[in-house]
This record gives sequence, C-alpha cells and structure tokens, in this order.
Amino acid sequence: MRSEIIITQSPDDFINDLRQKTKICKVFSGDEFLLDDAKAIMQNAYLIEEYDKYFVLSYKEYSIQAQNYMLKLLEEPPANVYFKILVSSKNLLLATIKSRLISRKLENYKNNYEIKLNLKNMSYLDIVNYDVDKASLSEFISALAKECYKQGINISSDLLEEFYKCYELSKLNSNFKIIISRLLLGIMRERS
Repeated sequence: MRSEIIITQSPDDFINDLRQKTKICKVFSGDEFLLDDAKAIMQNAYLIEEYDKYFVLSYKEYSIQAQNYMLKLLEEPPANVYFKILVSSKNLLLATIKSRLISRKLENYKNNYEIKLNLKNMSYLDIVNYDVDKASLSEFISALAKECYKQGINISSDLLEEFYKCYELSKLNSNFKIIISRLLLGIMRERS
C-alpha cells in the first residue's frame, strides 16, 4: 500500500478496514486540520517502528497552512511510513498535495430508500399524501430518479434540472413537502 488520497463519504468504514489489515494505524481526525495537527503528525512520523506505519488524516476541512507544512513529509516520507488522506471531495486539498499522491474514490455508499409509489398511475391525492422523513429527503430524491428509470418514465432535461435543484434545496433545510410535491408533479407532467 502506498500513500494516497481517498475520496469517500464513509471514512469510518475505510479506517476500520485499514485497522484490520495493518499493525500500526494512527488516526488523526476532527473538524479542521490545523498546523498543530500537522506538527503532531510530523513528530510521530519520524519515530522508528518495526512495522509499516499508516497515518490516516480524516478531517472535514484542511487548512492551507497545515497542508503546506506537510508537503515535504508527503514528498519524502520516512521509511515504512504511509499516508491516507480521507476527503469527501478532492477540492479540499491544495493542487500541490494532489500532485504528490495518487487518488482513489471509494464507491461504498448505498441508497436503500424504497419508493412505495406507482409513478405511472399516481394521482394528485397520492402526491398530497406521500410522506418522506425530512432526514431522508436527499436519499428520496436520488431513489426517485432511479425509480423513474425502473418504471419506464422518461426524464426530460427540464425535469432533470428540477431534480438537481430539489437535491440542492434539500441540503439547505428547505420545506421538504414542497420539494416532494414539485418532483412528483413534474413526473406526473412527464408521463402525460
């Protein structure tokens, strides 16, 4: 295994898997990767170990100052030291970091949301009565798009744009009943 950038929405799954495969796995995580974190990693990296040593960085944000501090260490790490930088998006990292490490995207997110509605035969009453838990709204939107495909409903470019807008609105704490109605009414228009 080499040092790399791991793009994942489930960092805990990756960390648990790595811990099972390696003897020494040091995890550094939190909201923001700061200069103090980078200094702590630097000190730990130069401690000699008998086995390969893996440093996992799992932060929501990575400060520019801390990333610049890590550049030399990432470029020329001590013997048997490897880095796994976990990010939700590669755009969180500086171009200089991205150029020094390979990137790998993990596709481990599964949407298990089930649409319990016959989209070809739904009525206005079905739309009004259809209920989705607010916490599951983004999963509902993704599952609804897949369900259209499964049930043979063509999605026009206008409706596809509506799906995108509703997905973005779902992240902004918008009124979820309106989002659900907009999409289902759009599907009803498409099928007629």
